[in-house]
Amino acid sequence: MREWEVGLRSKLENEWFYATEEALAEGKEVPAANKPPWAQTLEEFKQSGNDIEEHWISVKAAFIEGKPVPPEVLLSYPDLETVVKG
Repeated sequence: MREWEVGLRSKLENEWFYATEEALAEGKEVPAANKPPWAQTLEEFKQSGNDIEEHWISVKAAFIEGKPVPPEVLLSYPDLETVVKG
């Protein structure tokens, strides 16, 4: 890939991630395949063949960063707020 292509791809990926996060924050429906790991339910995440521990780490990090973690995702981790606040 040429340098300008790498830069353009990076810019587009950033815009896509921002738009997805904004849609989630507004409560809009986002297809599971387009959601970042922290916005996927545990079942959606497992269906993609990923490790469950990775989901926990992703959700915990997003929660700490103040990202709009959907309520249905938080249902899988009822103790998350307690763990984060320590």
